[in-house]
Amino acid sequence: MYFFRLGSLKRQLNQRPATDREALPYLLVYAGLGVLATAPVPGSNAFDYAGVFGSTAIVVLGSLYAYRRNGGASGSQFLHRFFMVGWVVALRWALIGIAVAIPLYAGLDAAGINIEPTSWWDLLLWWTVETVIFLRLGHHLADLSRMPPEANADATEAS
Repeated sequence: MYFFRLGSLKRQLNQRPATDREALPYLLVYAGLGVLATAPVPGSNAFDYAGVFGSTAIVVLGSLYAYRRNGGASGSQFLHRFFMVGWVVALRWALIGIAVAIPLYAGLDAAGINIEPTSWWDLLLWWTVETVIFLRLGHHLADLSRMPPEANADATEAS
């Protein structure tokens, strides 16, 4: 399972199709994190519910976008690529989101802005990170769909 080496993952996927067994850990990570991210909690407010509905829309539309960027009906290995490349891209951008959130929330707290209940700041940050993840995933899937089988040396580590 790859965590950060996107170029290596893209080279592997370009050289040969991933097996279902290779894709399985990525599916389990996505499913597990997805359930945790949307689980209802006591004390939820309207922003929590808006977050679930907005994130669901981003996931559905982002998945359709990724499918099209992979070549649509004429693309190949969509699910393998979606889960495997998506894991690496999501992990990278989640870490960036956390790095942004910590000083943002510290600043809001220092300014006396109540950050305890979910607010529009939370939705803005979360939806931005989710959207960027799907945009970057689409970029990398389009990259893979255009790569000739022997273009492996040209794959980059850039996100």
